[in-house]
Amino acid sequence: MSQSLRCAVIVAAALVASASSHARTINLQAPLWEQVRQLECREYSRHVCYPEKLGCARASGSAVWDVDFRSNQVFSRTLNLSFTIKGYAHEYYDLLGTALNTAILNYGALMEFDGFNESATYIARLRLLRTSADSIVVIDFECRQPGGKK
Repeated sequence: MSQSLRCAVIVAAALVASASSHARTINLQAPLWEQVRQLECREYSRHVCYPEKLGCARASGSAVWDVDFRSNQVFSRTLNLSFTIKGYAHEYYDLLGTALNTAILNYGALMEFDGFNESATYIARLRLLRTSADSIVVIDFECRQPGGKK
């Protein structure tokens, strides 16, 4: 085996080992917050619905949010908003091989983390009930562990 081929095999094996060990860091049967300290979440879409007007609008967003499970805080880096996590709920669906982790926030908001995929990404959904504007806001995020660490 040539030197360059040997090096390529070693690099490929290291990348596979690194990716598979990273993908194993989350156990879907256990609550997310018991395994991860923080998540960095980037908004990719937003829906605002006005029940009184029977209409909704969709927009793309760019907000960046941090979820700190140790301090029970969710805060936006780009907006002047923060929430306190008041409680948690975890449900594992054995037949589907997936889990739903929900953080119950103050102000009547929920942040749901819908499953985990091979790229170490959680899809999160933040539901805000804004009574002052009689609207419901749903923000969709892609969340990752900062630096890929627990």
